[in-house]
Amino acid sequence: SDSLSLALPRLFELPLAGQMVGAFDWRREGEQLRVRSGRIRVVNEDAHGEAMLSVGVQPGQVPELRLAAEIYDGNGANASRYIPLRRLPDGLAGWLGQALQDGHLNRGQLLYQGPVKIDPDRQQDRTFQMRYQGDDIVLSLLPDWPLARDVSADVFINGREVRGVASKGTIYGSSVEQVYVDVPAFTTQEGPRLVVSGQLAGPLADLDSLMQDTPLKKMLPEELLDWRMQAGSMKGRLLLDFPFKREAGGSPTVIIDATVEGAELDNPERRLAVSDLKAPVYFHLHK
Repeated sequence: SDSLSLALPRLFELPLAGQMVGAFDWRREGEQLRVRSGRIRVVNEDAHGEAMLSVGVQPGQVPELRLAAEIYDGNGANASRYIPLRRLPDGLAGWLGQALQDGHLNRGQLLYQGPVKIDPDRQQDRTFQMRYQGDDIVLSLLPDWPLARDVSADVFINGREVRGVASKGTIYGSSVEQVYVDVPAFTTQEGPRLVVSGQLAGPLADLDSLMQDTPLKKMLPEELLDWRMQAGSMKGRLLLDFPFKREAGGSPTVIIDATVEGAELDNPERRLAVSDLKAPVYFHLHK
């Protein structure tokens, strides 16, 4: 078909639509209805790919689904359309839905096998895995935080667990390398958490922007905010640990361990200035 739409409302927010070539068959085996496909080739404005699926429906039982799919040459701006967000916890689904803003998806893979609905505490009752690899990605780590650009990333999702590695990228004018993005499979009382760590190098003014122009500003003491970082460079490591459910009262952990050189600091409130500073810097939001 030149224009076919496949709705899987328990998996995807929107129907999967495009030009599709493939075969379906369905048969009854007693009270069970089984629908199967051969290899389906799909092309639309976002990507092209292939998929195979099988669905078994029996009265009084949760339908069983087997789905294997691959996506190539995808538009990162619309990647969330092809992630089965409805099978993920709310906090994780919301984050993934806004995380990929743009870029080129080289390859995406999806495997789902098991009941379409399970007890959230029994993830072992199904297999649910995804892997996405892309370049020139624009990534939103969190709403109202600076975007990471020019990212090359490899992301693996296994049930509730997310593990991603970004080999390179930029935030503001700083370069980032070997960035690890993790959502551990376990949850705390605050719900799932996002943990980001990586190497950071660039102008010290970017650290000033991070403190002054993001939600971090509301968490920092006024005495620290009075010091403005106007020149110099930094190099070190950054760790961010955020609860997805901010309404639960949880607060993030922010750790910076870096070295600054040629720094110029200015505190107009106290009429103080420091120039040509070279020193190690360690910052922990809660210490």
